Parts: sequence; structure tokens; C-alpha cells
Amino acid sequence: MLDKYPKNVKLVVKNFPLASHKFAQKAATAALAANVQGKFWEFHSQLFKNYNVINDAKIQDIAKELSLDMEKFNKDMQSPAIKSLIGRDMDNGRQIGARRF
Repeated sequence: MLDKYPKNVKLVVKNFPLASHKFAQKAATAALAANVQGKFWEFHSQLFKNYNVINDAKIQDIAKELSLDMEKFNKDMQSPAIKSLIGRDMDNGRQIGARRF
């Protein structure tokens, strides 16, 4: 649909980390930190390919594999703006009845 109607369809990604996944919140934060360096979709793809082995080390490995500036990436992982964005996305999800499992 995006290819066929690029002026009429918009893809919006919202963060709603699962409560049942220990690293879901960190993974969402990492994807947004990667986005600061223009690598959101690449990071996102690697997270989903590796969903069953995500941990702190794997998040760092993915960032390195994507040649991110690691100092900037780790600083952005602590960004209040990124944490706030995830919180707003989760609030939006709750408002429409989404639940965390």
C-alpha cells in the first residue's frame, strides 16, 4: 500500500514494549537511539531477527554491526526525550485499549 499510494498512506511506528520480555523496553530505546543516527529500520530488523536472544550485550553487538557511533548511541540510550517518546506511545496505546502481556 505504501508503494502504491505514497501520498495517501503513512506508516507510523508506535512503541509498546511487552511487559513479558525483560529487554523489550531497552530494545525500543535502542531502536530510537539508532534512529538518531539514521539506522532505525536496520536496528529494528535486527531486533526482530534476534528477538529470542536480546540482552544488553546483543543490543551493543547490533549497534556495532551497524557501525553506529557507540559513544553517541550509548548516550542516546539514556536520553530523556527518547524515554518520554516511548512513554507517550504507551499512553496512546493504553488509550485505545492495547494491553501489555
